[in-house]
Amino acid sequence: MNKRICGLDVKKATTCSNIASIPLVYLTLGTGILFFNPNVVFLLRDPRYFDITDSTELNKVNSNILSYSLIVSMCLTPLMGQLWEIIDRKVLVIVCAGSIALVMLVTPMTSPSIAGLTTCRVILNIMVNILHGSPLIPDYVKKESRGKAVVIQVMGYIVAEILAAAVLLNLTSSLDP
Repeated sequence: MNKRICGLDVKKATTCSNIASIPLVYLTLGTGILFFNPNVVFLLRDPRYFDITDSTELNKVNSNILSYSLIVSMCLTPLMGQLWEIIDRKVLVIVCAGSIALVMLVTPMTSPSIAGLTTCRVILNIMVNILHGSPLIPDYVKKESRGKAVVIQVMGYIVAEILAAAVLLNLTSSLDP
């Protein structure tokens, strides 16, 4: 008899919390990226933080921050998958989620240092890329249900998009068009 959780055929030792971790990982990485990207623009524009009022300069600084973080994370990506083989899954998820939360917390405190802001973005990208390589589906779900498991995983990201859109809508509702 097959063991089933949430409509998925799962491996024998799999628990409900194992299955819950699949969308939660994507909720975490989605929340990190989807909140960070637009909020960097607000921080760069805000006179209390970076006070970059010229839109050309703002775009240039934001593009540089994103470019540097992408270059570093692309160089490290081949090594990130190995972390899942070396470090316990639970520990790695907790460290990455905690690091993402910490980055979100300290990012406003980097002002007026663009280097500090860039460092936060680099760390965020690395943690998100590590989580993207999560092998939780093949670890817990039998082959017959992996398609369904991917849908559940993506639902975590969709919830992150909805949360980010709600917060962004609230933040921008008072801005002049």
